[in-house]
Amino acid sequence: MLVLQESDNDEIGAFLIYAPIDSLIVNSIVNGSDAKKVTTLPSGFIISPDGHYPLCRDNNGNLENGSILTIAFQILIIGHPNDNSIS
Repeated sequence: MLVLQESDNDEIGAFLIYAPIDSLIVNSIVNGSDAKKVTTLPSGFIISPDGHYPLCRDNNGNLENGSILTIAFQILIIGHPNDNSIS
């Protein structure tokens, strides 16, 4: 099992997104299979500013800023990602 990962940090916030992928699938893509047919289940998180302007100062005189943590998980419970039937 391999993990594909993407991360970035900009004015919107910092994020980390990852998706487990079977090493056999990676080998088939490297050997010429169509990567568009591979289904991934990405999960991850983003840390972003809370959108409020800092009004308070802490004990050291620094402005206090808040942040929001958003987490998302996708987990396959039954079946295969390409299986459209509901069990």
